[in-house]
Amino acid sequence: MTYCVNMTTTDIGSLRTRPGCGRFMSLPNTIDGVYVGDAHFFKDSNNLIYRNTITLGFYQSGSLLLVADCSTLGVDGDILFFPYAMQKYRTGVNKWGIQEVPEAPSASIGAAGNLSGTYSYRVTYYNSNTRTESSPSGESNTVTVTSQNVNLTLPTVCTDPQVDTLRIYRNINGIPSSFYYLTSVTLGTSTYIDNTLDAGLGDPLDLNMFSYPGIASVCGRYKNRLLYSTTTEPRYIYYSYSKYPEKYNPLMTEQVLATGDVCVVIHSSGDYGYIFGKQTVYIIQITANDVLQFIRTDIGRGCMGQTVATGAYGVYFVSDDGIYLIDGLSASKVSQPVDSLFRGIDRGGLSTIKNWDTIKGMCVGGKYYMTYEGNDNQYHTLVLDEQSLTQGTGARFEHYTGWRYVTKPLSGTFPVVGLPNSVGLQSWNYIYDDDQAIFSACGFNLTLAPTMLTDIRQIRLSVECQGTLTIELWDADQLKYSTTLTNVNFSDGYQKINTPIGVYFLQPELRISSNSSFELRFVEADLYGVRYESHEAWKSAAFSFGKGA
Repeated sequence: MTYCVNMTTTDIGSLRTRPGCGRFMSLPNTIDGVYVGDAHFFKDSNNLIYRNTITLGFYQSGSLLLVADCSTLGVDGDILFFPYAMQKYRTGVNKWGIQEVPEAPSASIGAAGNLSGTYSYRVTYYNSNTRTESSPSGESNTVTVTSQNVNLTLPTVCTDPQVDTLRIYRNINGIPSSFYYLTSVTLGTSTYIDNTLDAGLGDPLDLNMFSYPGIASVCGRYKNRLLYSTTTEPRYIYYSYSKYPEKYNPLMTEQVLATGDVCVVIHSSGDYGYIFGKQTVYIIQITANDVLQFIRTDIGRGCMGQTVATGAYGVYFVSDDGIYLIDGLSASKVSQPVDSLFRGIDRGGLSTIKNWDTIKGMCVGGKYYMTYEGNDNQYHTLVLDEQSLTQGTGARFEHYTGWRYVTKPLSGTFPVVGLPNSVGLQSWNYIYDDDQAIFSACGFNLTLAPTMLTDIRQIRLSVECQGTLTIELWDADQLKYSTTLTNVNFSDGYQKINTPIGVYFLQPELRISSNSSFELRFVEADLYGVRYESHEAWKSAAFSFGKGA
């Protein structure tokens, strides 16, 4: 079912979710996506990357679309970096880094001028749009001048189309091994006359700087640096210069992860940066001297999938035994109501995880969303209301099947991957499925408590179906009761179904299915809990669908 709520009724009273209705329709086969600013980046089934409806012309390997926001002090705007593909996007698509190294320039003595001393030169290729710079060329020949200028002959071509500029560096007289920024010229300029005094030179050139960092499997931004890990060296973290996200140095790397651990996610939140491994979590902090420090925590749980997200009370991540919330250096589990999912136990339509690589997590509007592909071959989304963490009643979860959220709300709505429409907070839009399937069934877990038997007295629902609708009550995968409705409409009002008296359930589940597409607006069941010592408690469990928060 495309929009179905599955809740375990553990509190006395009526549980209600969104009013409205859900409809069953299909969606073009997109795989995954993110919103960055007002642009939707997503990957189709052939791994081709799109920005909104326009293809960017490159492929992204890996199980999920991975995008790093590389905005830094050195860039007037954002650069999006796609690991594995090693591509970046700003106003267009280019390779990450500039692999090509220019030939060394040649120098000769010129006419009368300002310079007196012994000089040599180096050059680099440069992308003035993204401020990407190549490794420096070799050193030119040396010239000695007295009150003269220097004539330079420059390389004029580069096979990398992103390069539009050549940057020129020169040593200071008497310090032959240090080079400083002299000027920039448009690529294709063949000559330059140098008449600049030493005092007019700019920033130093790092001779150990390299531009192409290799194939990054995981990357993320902390403060003004881009950090990344590779598949060949998964325990090492490389980090860029603080002002230039595509500049690296062999010394700017550290073995951060423990033996056997592999980097999964790099994330920042406030003053802290986090390296999430499969075994544990590592903290990143920065000193007053702009030096990064990496600290292993005592959390003792690793991260599964792309599930890290910053919420109101800390950073969420999913481990192999549940959902955790990190606040500073400590972490606590918040997924107790749905822990059966992580123990491989299917309950009430909450299918267990088929593939950990399909898991994705994010925070939107005070809620944490975890989506995964279940062993029933449908996508499921768990929704944690953050407010429930502060109310002393335990974490409160909702469960949706058949579709996924993505990463960022636009104009008060939750965008859905690949859709022109959205799940509306204020207005209603149809909700579609992610894999072109039309679901015709849904399930609700009605368990009161593991120490209670449950007596279900009445079921009420508002539904519209042109075919035959089947309502079933199951207990531990055994059918206990079944009835059907035919050609029902919302205008008929609530459908009331009186269930058999004296039938008790240990793990009751309500299942609704149809031989045609249907819309379900509301379903409610009256539950009587019968304890083993014959104490009786009553509650009503209500489930609803559609618009509203």
